[in-house]
Amino acid sequence: MVVSHSGKRLPAGNTVFRLIFLRKGQRLRSLYLPARVELFERVFTLRQTVRKGDTLRREMLEQKELEITSLPEAPIEEESRIVGQIARRTLTAGTILTPRCVQPPYLVKRGEAVRVEYQRGRVRVVLQAQALQDGTRGEQIWVKNPLSRKRLKVKIVERGLAVLP
Repeated sequence: MVVSHSGKRLPAGNTVFRLIFLRKGQRLRSLYLPARVELFERVFTLRQTVRKGDTLRREMLEQKELEITSLPEAPIEEESRIVGQIARRTLTAGTILTPRCVQPPYLVKRGEAVRVEYQRGRVRVVLQAQALQDGTRGEQIWVKNPLSRKRLKVKIVERGLAVLP
């Protein structure tokens, strides 16, 4: 008997396998067998509920062998890619951690002073502004110039530093 399926990867979820019955190389019969394939993997989950914006720490994590068949994306496989990150939304205890669950920590927080730099050729302008939003590296946020009271869209470079794009 030979079992085959189309595609390079083993299918997950509901699928159909083709069974071919052979005798001495001769095909006797083919059957199509509906089946449910469940994938299990050792994954990182949360021991406790974590609120949106909280920093994830090592003691909040545990590893378990769980079914991941219906996960919308692959789980995070390395602890180092979780610890120090912040929760994008409130995550309940037992949540399997995927890249959609976490984000890098904020380098600028709303209300903080931000140094804004603008450079064109040999001219460089530096001003202090107030962050109107939280922001991570590479993200664009709004800041307010306290002197002119104008809002500017800036790109976060590092802690407390942004540039005008």
